[in-house]
Amino acid sequence: MQNAKLKNFKIFNFQFPIFNSQSGFTLIELIIVLLIIGIAFGVVGIAVYSGGSFFELNTFVKNVSATLGYARSHAVTEKKTYSFILWKDNRAFGLYIDSSDGNRDKDEEQPAVIYKDIPPALEAVLKNKTDDFKIDFFPQGNSSGGTIEIRDQKGKTFFIIVNKITGRVEVKKSQNEK
Repeated sequence: MQNAKLKNFKIFNFQFPIFNSQSGFTLIELIIVLLIIGIAFGVVGIAVYSGGSFFELNTFVKNVSATLGYARSHAVTEKKTYSFILWKDNRAFGLYIDSSDGNRDKDEEQPAVIYKDIPPALEAVLKNKTDDFKIDFFPQGNSSGGTIEIRDQKGKTFFIIVNKITGRVEVKKSQNEK
């Protein structure tokens, strides 16, 4: 600051000191900083993109467990049986109200309360079963029970456990992943 001459710049009775020196950043310094910022964003982008399948798996597990919880609570409050059905061939799951109240024909198709597709990168199966399956939720709060295994292509697995006596839904992450 010894070589710099200080001048005063005045705006509305405020004085701002201005230096006459040629201080600032060079073009090379600015390019290097922008290059470092670009590399940092690239590394963060790759990290976020590679974790995308886990987010998809996590979201789907929450979606299925929320549907099961919805089925249990509505079965109790509406005093009707709700059925959660997972179709392996259609790669979808649905929630239906039991039509055994006598008002409907047995062959008439039930309207779905919830119907959703299974994402292509995921697989959902009833543990120890390879075909379609169904879990019923009864008005007393109990269910037919079962364990749904949901896994992605990398081997990450979640288990959704439906208690047969209480009908409560619990989600557990697999301890032995590939």
